[in-house]
Amino acid sequence: MFGFVSQGDNTAMQLDLDTEYDYFSQKPGSICSYGAEFNFDMLDTGEEDVDATTNFHLELDGSTEKYLAGGNRGMFAFGESTYDFYGGTWAEDVDDNMDLEIGIGAGYGRVVYAKPVAQAYAIADAVGNTSDETVLAIATVIGAADTYEGKYKDDAMQTYYNDLAVASGDPSAAMTIYKVLNSSAYNISDRATGYSLKVGHENNYLREEGNEDKGYLTVEGKYAKPMGLNQQFIASFDLKQDLTEEGDGVMTAGAWYFLDHSYNWSSNAGLIYTSNIDGAEDGFNNLDEDDSTCITETCITFAASTTKAILNQCSVTAGLGYEMWSDGDNDIDPRLSLNVRFTYWVF
Repeated sequence: MFGFVSQGDNTAMQLDLDTEYDYFSQKPGSICSYGAEFNFDMLDTGEEDVDATTNFHLELDGSTEKYLAGGNRGMFAFGESTYDFYGGTWAEDVDDNMDLEIGIGAGYGRVVYAKPVAQAYAIADAVGNTSDETVLAIATVIGAADTYEGKYKDDAMQTYYNDLAVASGDPSAAMTIYKVLNSSAYNISDRATGYSLKVGHENNYLREEGNEDKGYLTVEGKYAKPMGLNQQFIASFDLKQDLTEEGDGVMTAGAWYFLDHSYNWSSNAGLIYTSNIDGAEDGFNNLDEDDSTCITETCITFAASTTKAILNQCSVTAGLGYEMWSDGDNDIDPRLSLNVRFTYWVF
């Protein structure tokens, strides 16, 4: 937070303050989250002809989804916003030191994160009781994991694993459960189920004078399907189109498959297609660099990997990648990559 150094005639002082707050609530008919972050720093090097600097940054963000009809998987409205304010030395030389990004829209469906159920089944299998009631009881405790630290403070970890052991039906199994959830030998892939489609509009409503940006049209689709207790399929579609005249756009579609062969062996494969929609002659001038990692007109990427843990001390991962690019009339050679990685846990 504070630093002070004195040497001869030179005195240096530095002050750094950071604070962050986050809130998240998920209910059957709604999802809500918001947060705030504030950063302040001051630096005086004490050197001659070097001015002291003072900078601060305030960020506020929030998002919500509210289901309107059809229960907790029907029609919903959503909104999200982020406010950024920069002040101090840095802001003295810029005309635009504030941003207010707002996105609104509507959608249908819901994708539910279900990895706690897969973890619960792995625990129940290790303990020797895989009844539906036991799996549900364990998954309920795992789903509440984030609340333990705030409620039990220093005893959070001990209470959490004791509660999991009780839910499993074997109060003495706390260490076995800890191994299942934390050992690198246990490969439990992410799980999700459901489908959703979202259409919205987002824009920055605090822009520098003269900026006639009309914002972006966004379309997001996702489908997730668990296949038995050890397989997962996920497909997604994303479109971001600049609505400004001659604006650019990015469209991405992908599909992924995950398979847990056993508790210590898992594999996955994915195929991603990306298309840059170029509406201007000078390239993708209106999109942020993070909006697309494809620098040609289209990109197709296939990747697959498998990881096997051996004797709880070593694992081996083999990966395959294949990429193809298309840039109009230009021929670009595809790229094939193979890699093998060994990992050994010393401790």
